[in-house]
Parts: sequence; structure tokens; C-alpha cells
Amino acid sequence: MKRVVLLTVTLCFILILSSCATINAIKRMPEGSGVLKIYTYPYDKVFKASTNTIRNLQLEIVDVSKDKGYIYAQKRGSGAQGSGEGVGIRLTQIDKDTTKVEVITRIFLMFNLTTPMDTTPYSPYNSESIFKNMEFELGEIKK
Repeated sequence: MKRVVLLTVTLCFILILSSCATINAIKRMPEGSGVLKIYTYPYDKVFKASTNTIRNLQLEIVDVSKDKGYIYAQKRGSGAQGSGEGVGIRLTQIDKDTTKVEVITRIFLMFNLTTPMDTTPYSPYNSESIFKNMEFELGEIKK
């Protein structure tokens, strides 16, 4: 019985650490590590579209700051493919009607929790699908 409890506690601890590692690695990545796009919309509108995108993709928001211009989110337990995926959206107001958006997406494999890998093109959390969802939220495209 003690072994089962110890094993359960250990596995829970590993899962908690792996989800933190995903987001912390993305936070430490320098500016320009992701895919950049410029939108000709005010900062507030683009920030709202970004948070709606994260919710639409059913990602868990881990850290968000409108003032500092970032949203970090994750999807835990991607099955056999990996231990989870992380998304970082960084926003910078260029002028009153222009906003720069950088999207960083990474997957973390169960056997290597500390080294992030780019998401695959087939992942629903890759930068292309995130930007497409944001553009829908901004009214640029119809579904």
C-alpha cells in the first residue's frame, strides 16, 4: 500500500513539474523565437482576440498580463505523442492602430521534459492555426 501511495505522489509531482517546465521554457525564449505578424488593429482588440483564441482552442491559461503583453497557455497530456504542449502569445503595441504579435508553440516529450520542440504542423496548437483563429476573431476571415 505504501508503494502505491508513493508511486502516485511521485507521478503527480512529475506531472506538475512537466507542465511548469513547458511554460517556463517558453517564457525564457528571447523575442523573435516565434512567428511574428503585424495586425492593423488597436492593442486592446488584438489582445481580446488572442485570449478568445486560447479559449477556443481549449487551452488552459497559465499566466496572462495585458499590461505586459503576454498570454501563456498549455494543453496537458497529449497522449503518446508527448507530455503536453505550450503556447506563448506576446503582444506589442506599435502605435494606436498597429499591434505586433509573436506566437511561440512548443511540445514537450515525456522522456525529455526540459528540451522544447516545435509543434508539428498537424497540431491544433501550431502558430498557423493560432493566427488563423485570431484572424477569425478579428473578423478578417469567415469560418
